[in-house]
Amino acid sequence: SKRSEKRSQRLSEIYPNVRVVDQNQELAEQCDWLVVSVLPEQVSEVLSELSIRPDQKVVSLAAGVSLDELRAAAAPATDVVRVIPMPPIEHGLGPVALCPPDDATQALFHKIGTCVAVSDENQFNLFGAASALMADFYDQVSGVTQWMNGKGLDLPTAASYTTALYHALADLTVRQPPETLHTMSADCQTPGGLNAQFLSRRNRVGANQSLIDGLEDILNRLESATD
Repeated sequence: SKRSEKRSQRLSEIYPNVRVVDQNQELAEQCDWLVVSVLPEQVSEVLSELSIRPDQKVVSLAAGVSLDELRAAAAPATDVVRVIPMPPIEHGLGPVALCPPDDATQALFHKIGTCVAVSDENQFNLFGAASALMADFYDQVSGVTQWMNGKGLDLPTAASYTTALYHALADLTVRQPPETLHTMSADCQTPGGLNAQFLSRRNRVGANQSLIDGLEDILNRLESATD
């Protein structure tokens, strides 16, 4: 719809099968799936303004809005799912969290990322908490790059090394069986080595505990929103 006119126009110019309509209701009448991509506090208002059919699927991208809330707002539709897409799906990378599991939705999002589905909304909130690591990750990459630049290395060279390093380390984790992820840190350390020294210092200042505490804070916030 024209709620985001510039964005809608750009999408219609890029993709010939995208059509922009004047009203959300017109959109709802012509589709089988409704993808709700608005701020959490806008979900109920947006859905309440629509006449939704019982046979329509409602896919919500809004954080912290529970399935029960969505079903109430989307009635009489009952086929409702929650999804957390991450920005890297623009490039076909990254997780897409889904609750509850749904074959059709999984098939769609597997085309643009790695769809990971759970039945329990409490477990779904774990995905939401982990998704909050994005800014911290970028801050680390930037911090290492800026540190090397501050030591006299030109910025493009520093960025090239740092981004390649983080990309390679992340790629190695994808190639590991889940049960061996917890051994990867120890496997790359030697007694008195550089990795051991750096990790020891980080642990002394509580870096890992800070990570866990931050995840718990986000989880508490998400659980409070869906209570």
